[in-house]
Amino acid sequence: MRLMGKLFAQPVEKSIQPIIRLMDNPLPQPLIAWDRNKPVDLSIDSLQPAKAQRLFELTKHLIAE
Repeated sequence: MRLMGKLFAQPVEKSIQPIIRLMDNPLPQPLIAWDRNKPVDLSIDSLQPAKAQRLFELTKHLIAE
């Protein structure tokens, strides 16, 4: 895991820059998803409401603790 962190981790100051740019210049669509600095296609299978609900049901115990 440390190796992965060294290879892919970024300092907070750098990693939040895309979010700050989006907040300063919001896009017109009401819902967006981003993977680092690229928009994610909202029609992909894993973002479908039923699958999101299933993921929530399977993981909600993690945030209840």
